[in-house]
Amino acid sequence: MFLHFEVLPRELQAEVPFALDLYGGEAWVSLVAFTLRDMRFRFGGVLGRWLCRPIATHDFLNVRAYVRHEG
Repeated sequence: MFLHFEVLPRELQAEVPFALDLYGGEAWVSLVAFTLRDMRFRFGGVLGRWLCRPIATHDFLNVRAYVRHEG
């Protein structure tokens, strides 16, 4: 799920180390909620799956600000 919020560029720029990528003169922040399921090591077979079992399914909330970096 994505939620987008319009914010004042001057307020967000104080928190972000790169130049903001503005859209229509406004800065945007996105919240992205997602769940990883059956997370495990790439290698390791049954043992790797067993070791990852406590964190195999995990919810995340990602906060994104859109910026320009090196052009």
